[in-house]
Amino acid sequence: MEIFLFPMLVGDCATLAGRSCVFPFIYEGETHEMCTLSNSESGKPWCATGVDANGKFKSGQWGYCNHACGERSKKYKEGMFFISFFAFQ
Repeated sequence: MEIFLFPMLVGDCATLAGRSCVFPFIYEGETHEMCTLSNSESGKPWCATGVDANGKFKSGQWGYCNHACGERSKKYKEGMFFISFFAFQ
């Protein structure tokens, strides 16, 4: 039996479409702990909504971040953010 650990956001950070953001996620070799502007054609921050077993961003599984993500970024920078890990089999 294999157990995979998937990072899951604890908080309100989600996409504008209402999908939960997943942190941390790896995109183009860089680990992101909050919404990113990396390769954002619109200039808006985005997050992963799906990652593989290694935490890598899954193509097509992303969305632009909602306003609650700004609070998350502030709390993360202040050292008040917690990530919970859930095991799936």
